[in-house]
Amino acid sequence: MTEYALEINGLKKVYDNDVEALKGIDLKITKGDFFALLGPNGAGKSSTIGIISSITNKTDGIIKIFGIDIDQDFPKAKSFLGVVAQEINFSQFEKVEDIVITQAGFYGIPKDIAKERCKNLLKKLSLWDKRHDQARSLSGGQKRRVMIAKALVHEPKLLILDEPTAGVDIELRREMWDFLSDINKKGTTIILTTHYLEEAEQHCNNIAIIDDGSIVEDTSMKELLSRLSIQSFVLDLENEIQELPNLPIFDLKSQDSKTLTATLTKDDDLNSLFAGPMYRQAMKELKIKTECRFKNRGPSHIIGIESRGFVMGAVLAYAMKLPFVMVRKAGAKYPGELLEESYTLEYGEATLTLQTGLLGHTDRCIVVDDLIATGGSVLATKRLIEQTGASVLGVSTVIDLEYVRKEPLHLDIAYLERIK
Repeated sequence: MTEYALEINGLKKVYDNDVEALKGIDLKITKGDFFALLGPNGAGKSSTIGIISSITNKTDGIIKIFGIDIDQDFPKAKSFLGVVAQEINFSQFEKVEDIVITQAGFYGIPKDIAKERCKNLLKKLSLWDKRHDQARSLSGGQKRRVMIAKALVHEPKLLILDEPTAGVDIELRREMWDFLSDINKKGTTIILTTHYLEEAEQHCNNIAIIDDGSIVEDTSMKELLSRLSIQSFVLDLENEIQELPNLPIFDLKSQDSKTLTATLTKDDDLNSLFAGPMYRQAMKELKIKTECRFKNRGPSHIIGIESRGFVMGAVLAYAMKLPFVMVRKAGAKYPGELLEESYTLEYGEATLTLQTGLLGHTDRCIVVDDLIATGGSVLATKRLIEQTGASVLGVSTVIDLEYVRKEPLHLDIAYLERIK
């Protein structure tokens, strides 16, 4: 039988000014879930939480916390519940440690046990060094973490977080989510209210969307995302940016100087967001390093190895104003006669081909490919070029997988990044 952490049936709330905040909502949240309650401002999220935690009186409906009806035994139901509200609800003049220990006293927890729990929570939330500081000296993010410690000191089975990341910087936000994910894995049911789908997507298993006082969606996160036509990604940046990158095909917005939100269509992914800028940067670096290494040695041709060597080699040849020559796999059609060179692979043998008449004895070539692994294709290309009487100045690649090679290549290799 399914055990529910929270059951809501027919919940209504009408305020004195006749505003109907909740219109008979129904919701069931399974024990151990990480659940998102999503909705715009004014949708009814805060009213729902206020009623669950007894801050606000309901007009009608039934609420059960781990099977306990709050109308029949609220003290017991409340002992299962911890709430982190949006508003700071402790004295700014109290010390951090006292705030948490005092909260434990409201649940009849002995002082020695409360002190030990307080110590554990403050350490996990990176607040232990602030335990003797007055709350007014803390940052907004630190105050938010004190709220979490305060809500957890009586070890509730259900934790409700109302917009918990408001005012929290990127690094502390990550620490907070790591901590919350950890306690969820240990059995605490968590309900997150937010108006950011990206935040819910990262952490929650199931989701309900509330709008204008009604539940309009109640499903798994995976199923909901499969029906969306757009997707958003939150990008945490290492360094601050002064202006947004120029990416006209994407909806890019700045949340703050180190956080961007990128909106993509369902058919796109993060690769499509970064591929263009990353490719342009890679080609820029490849051109600079290749020119630094080889320009004074009089290169005459750029040689691209099929197939990714074509993508980079052709652009590099254009940038350096040099002719581009393709080395292709066996079976490719040429208008003229072919030279061939075979090389050994782990799973067999492969052959590369080069059309005759494209290179001569005075030509000096730079070979371009995406990476060097065993070096087989590069050495076969070198032999092909030397069959024509031309020489090889060296090889330019983006990646050199030196660790997979059994023997050194004895080539002059320019590369952007070495992976060992």
